[in-house]
Amino acid sequence: MVGVVEKGYADVKFTARSNGGHASAPGRNTPLVRLGRFMADIEDHPPFERRLSPTMEEMFRRLAPNMGFGLKAVLTNLWLFKPVLLKVLPAINASAGAMTQTTLAFTTAKGSDGLNVLPQEASVCANLRFIPHQGTDESIALITDMAEKFGLETEVIYKGYPSKSLDLKGEAFAIVQDTI
Repeated sequence: MVGVVEKGYADVKFTARSNGGHASAPGRNTPLVRLGRFMADIEDHPPFERRLSPTMEEMFRRLAPNMGFGLKAVLTNLWLFKPVLLKVLPAINASAGAMTQTTLAFTTAKGSDGLNVLPQEASVCANLRFIPHQGTDESIALITDMAEKFGLETEVIYKGYPSKSLDLKGEAFAIVQDTI
């Protein structure tokens, strides 16, 4: 397989603040609880649109002749099976699902250094990979809106943008294809 699209990339930090306190008298809705609810909400209700791009559809078109009857029938009739594929791809394989949407993975967390201390500030960081149909700025806006519902601050540590898809009918791709 020849990669013809590169997702955009970002690292984003989400911070919750409170007065802190001692574990012997915990308040409600502490920073760690708010961060936990936010992370669960993102996992249960991802805000990113799942879509088969023209590049993916072309990949399926090219793969179809090499597949068994059932998969060949699905891949050559995307007009009919596209909604089903969009639902099952993530369940079949995380990498296949990631080709259909922007992804977000929580990677680090920080809270109190004391086992009996409620933090005044807690944070989690996430790594995002942006799909071209729902790019960097739109995706960051979506997760920022979700974070605000939990009283979290959002800080973009780094962001990059998806590349444009290589022209599959262009000379450069033809050279690679002919070489392969």
